[in-house]
Amino acid sequence: MKGTAFQVATLVVLALMLAARGQELVEVPPEAPAAHGGHEGIPVEGLGELSGFLAGLFGLLGGLGGGLKPGAAPKKWREDYQCGPDYPAEDGNPAECDPDGIYPCCSPYSWCGITPDHCDCPGCTDYREPGSGTGPSFRSTDAVEGELTWRNDNRCGWGFPAEGAEEAECNPNGVFACCSPYGWCGVAPEYCDCPGCIDYGHYGVRNLGCYTDSKERMMSHGPEIFRNTLTNDICLDYCREMGYAYAGTEYYEECFCGTEEDFARNLEGKEILYESCDTPCVGDDPSITTMCGGAWKLSVFKVGSAK
Repeated sequence: MKGTAFQVATLVVLALMLAARGQELVEVPPEAPAAHGGHEGIPVEGLGELSGFLAGLFGLLGGLGGGLKPGAAPKKWREDYQCGPDYPAEDGNPAECDPDGIYPCCSPYSWCGITPDHCDCPGCTDYREPGSGTGPSFRSTDAVEGELTWRNDNRCGWGFPAEGAEEAECNPNGVFACCSPYGWCGVAPEYCDCPGCIDYGHYGVRNLGCYTDSKERMMSHGPEIFRNTLTNDICLDYCREMGYAYAGTEYYEECFCGTEEDFARNLEGKEILYESCDTPCVGDDPSITTMCGGAWKLSVFKVGSAK
């Protein structure tokens, strides 16, 4: 049983109330007769009852105190990615979102996520520290350390150099963190969630589009089944941690990982209509429009840099 600060405080108040009641029993008027051979003015039965209550109470307090690890503050967020006033965290307060996790923002519908519908909307709450973003900026291979890799005019990509990069990125800590295939930084799906889009706020993830899969499997690792929990972010993080350069989601809950060789041999040049990947990710909030592939269809991503 894990006690909370609220429970401990409540029990302390009860202890004080009982102690006050005991004081009333002990401090009888001097003229009152002694009872049953006890000390003058102190009812033995009252002291026994009070001692029993207090012993049990302070024993419970000791047990609760043992369950609280010294210096370990309760988490302010939940493992099920729910947030807001209807979903309490360990400390009893409305759950927040992990500011250092992959889902740092709370949507008005009480789900943690990373899309504009979670971070940049009326009622959205972004729990990241101002300017922290979701992790280190994805830097181009030609990026110059200490110099900005994005521009002030929101242009990006080929033909738009920045101070620290031949091809400008988008500010990973700003509102417009995604570069569209047409060279503009923005935040809508046509900037962040489309073939050729690059999300610099999410470690430089590149959306490569939709591809037809087969029984021979186009990626060498998988499927890993994330039953009832899969999102593209979860698959990307899994493949990145496994050391793969590509990630693919398929049919609601399947995650595949691939190498540069897999892409060159099986995927490159075989892209199909983006709309063919039409199954929502089983772990996403229903308001999120990003898809996790389809029936024998892969949503394919370049995983970007490590966190």
